[in-house]
Amino acid sequence: MTAKRKISPKEFVWYIIAGLLAAWGLTYIVLGLVIDYAPGRPSDFALYQVQQDFIAWAGLSFFNWGLIIFAIGVVLAAIVLCIFASGYDREVEKANRRAQRMINFSNSETEEVVKDAEVK
Repeated sequence: MTAKRKISPKEFVWYIIAGLLAAWGLTYIVLGLVIDYAPGRPSDFALYQVQQDFIAWAGLSFFNWGLIIFAIGVVLAAIVLCIFASGYDREVEKANRRAQRMINFSNSETEEVVKDAEVK
């Protein structure tokens, strides 16, 4: 039987940040693809000029920056998942050890009662 696990506010905030980064990167990727595959001459397309200014400022196109930002968001989400999952695993392990101790304790009490009954 599995217990329901609540997400801590800190974990939730980190997932939101990772999701926003991934969405930002995905937006840049889509913009880059729209520019690359737009019909007609790219220079007639207004977004093309915006990308050229962006390349002059940032050094990479929308598509390339989108891939980088999306990867950062995904890696951040994976790191947060690993960190909080290991903490949850420790809690489950602790509860399982406690349950096993309680079973062993109740078995030892039963054995003592049986031994006492055999002696009398």
